[in-house]
Amino acid sequence: MSGFTAILAPWLAVLTAAGVLAFLGGLAFAAGLALHRHLRDRRRHELLRPEDVRRRLLALAARPDLPALGPWPPVDELADLVEETASVVRGDLRVRLCERARELGVLDLLVRRSRARRASLRERAARALGTFLELDPPAVRAVLLRLLDDREGAVRIAAAESLLGDGGDLPRHVAAHLRHDPAFATAAALRAFERLVTRLPGEAAAILADAADPRARLVAEAVARMRAHALLPAILAAFPRSRGDLRLALVRALVALDHPQGFAALERLATDPDPIVRLAALAVAAAEPGARIAPLVRRRLSDPDPRVAFRAFVLAADLGLLSAAEAA
Repeated sequence: MSGFTAILAPWLAVLTAAGVLAFLGGLAFAAGLALHRHLRDRRRHELLRPEDVRRRLLALAARPDLPALGPWPPVDELADLVEETASVVRGDLRVRLCERARELGVLDLLVRRSRARRASLRERAARALGTFLELDPPAVRAVLLRLLDDREGAVRIAAAESLLGDGGDLPRHVAAHLRHDPAFATAAALRAFERLVTRLPGEAAAILADAADPRARLVAEAVARMRAHALLPAILAAFPRSRGDLRLALVRALVALDHPQGFAALERLATDPDPIVRLAALAVAAAEPGARIAPLVRRRLSDPDPRVAFRAFVLAADLGLLSAAEAA
C-alpha cells in the first residue's frame, strides 16, 4: 500500500492545487460579479432618486426628440412624481410632460386605478387625472365623470376638483353636484369651492344666497382664500342674514377683499360678549398685515378672558407691539 500511495501522492497534490485554484478563481468571479451588481444598483439608485426623476421628466418634456430611456421607478411611483412635477409647470411644457408620462404608462395606470377596489386609489387617480385633461380631454373627462358618481364622497370630491380645472361648459355640470351632493357640505370639499369661485362665480353666488346651506360658509372661505373680488356683491348681500360660523367666514372674506365693512364687522366681533367669538376674530385678524390690526390687538391685551388676552399677547409679540412693561 505504501508504494501505491507513493505513486498517487504527486497526482493528489496536483489535483488539490488545481482545486484550490479553481475555488479561488470562482471566489474572485463571484466577488467581481457582486461588485458589478453593487455598482449597477448604486447607479440605478442614483438615477431613481425622486429629485433626479423629476429632472429627467422635465428634460424629456423640454426635448421631445430625446428617447425615454430607463431605468425608471415602478409606474405607480412614477405617477406620483409626474403629478408633483406637473403642478409646477404650465402651458406647452406641461402638455409635453403629460405626453411623455403617457409613453411611460402613467395614464394607463391611472385609468386602471380609477376602477380599483380601494377608495384611496380611486381618489388618487381622480386627482392625478386632472393633470392629463389638456392632453386627451374626452377620454380623461369620461373617466372623471364616472368618478363623479363614485360611491365614496372623497372620490367624488377629487373628481370635481379635477373637472373644475377643465375648460368648456362641463364645470356647470360639476357645480350641480357641489350644490346637491352631501359630500360637498364638508370642509374636505374646500378646494373644490376654491376652484368654483374662480371658474363659476355665478354658481358660487347662488350658494351664498342660501344662508341655511352649509356650503355657503365654504364658499365664503374660498372667496377669502382666493381673493375672489367678483363675489364681493354676493358676500355683502349674504352678510345681513348670516349668523355664527357663516358670519365669521363672511367677515374673513370681506377683510381679505379689503372692504371697509369687513374691518368694521371684525371690530364688532372682537368685542362680542362670547370669548369664543373674540378668539375667532383674533384668528381672522392674524392673517392680515400688522399695521391694519394693531389697534384691535392692543385693545384685546386687557381682555377679561385669559385665553383671548393670551392670544392677543401672542399676536402683539409677533407684530412687535409689546412695550417694555408688557414684555417683562
